[in-house]
Amino acid sequence: MRAVLRKLHQKQIKMANIIKIMSWNANGLLNQQQELQAILDINKIDVCLISETHFTKQSFIRFRGCKIYHTIHPRNAARYGSVIIVKDNIYHIEEVKIEADDIQATVLNIKTKKYNIIVASLYSPPKHNIKAERYVELLKNIGNRFIIGGDFSAKHTHWDRGL
Repeated sequence: MRAVLRKLHQKQIKMANIIKIMSWNANGLLNQQQELQAILDINKIDVCLISETHFTKQSFIRFRGCKIYHTIHPRNAARYGSVIIVKDNIYHIEEVKIEADDIQATVLNIKTKKYNIIVASLYSPPKHNIKAERYVELLKNIGNRFIIGGDFSAKHTHWDRGL
């Protein structure tokens, strides 16, 4: 019996080191809050990276057992934007936001037992033709260990001959 309990405890410790991350383009988050709360609960999501939130400075949203960090469009327009929802029990620090016309990014530094990892939620509106150098600059500032989820609105000439 002790051996079984020891193996179960070891399995629980291993599972505690796993962080489940989800990325989603909301196309407006406020009207989908209940549905997202159910998805987070059912799938036991620890960190949710959301793009195209349509938040302004006046927007307010809450999720049970979570902290919310958001980045809005620099002109406070109810379009674009990004959010990170993170469970209260995940140790983290908010990093510098990017609030530019071409990119809105919310960035957190998540502390684990072994290392730190940067998670970022990014939205880039399709009207901007962002060059590779802009993304390289962004990645250099983030660090070596990161996960980015979002809508880059990146098009490839093989997908659309009109580009």
